[in-house]
Amino acid sequence: PLAGALSALTTAGLGLYHSGVERRWWPGPNTCTSGDISQLSVSDLTDQLLANTTVIQCDQVAWAMWGLSMASWNMLGSLVLVALWLMAARR
Repeated sequence: PLAGALSALTTAGLGLYHSGVERRWWPGPNTCTSGDISQLSVSDLTDQLLANTTVIQCDQVAWAMWGLSMASWNMLGSLVLVALWLMAARR
């Protein structure tokens, strides 16, 4: 049970981190967040588009319910699982 609780706590931590990136509490990794494009020329932007690179922007909320993103719901659900694992460990 303690390994399950630790796994769920790890997932909750990742959900918290991703929620913070989405809410701009802290920066996300450069590989998945959009940067400032205001200083790029049209040709630079065109070059980026033609490079066929898919950028998954983790600082954008893809889905939300009741004001919470998927990452936030993941964190809350994982914390519930942590509590269940800890209750199982106490028995």
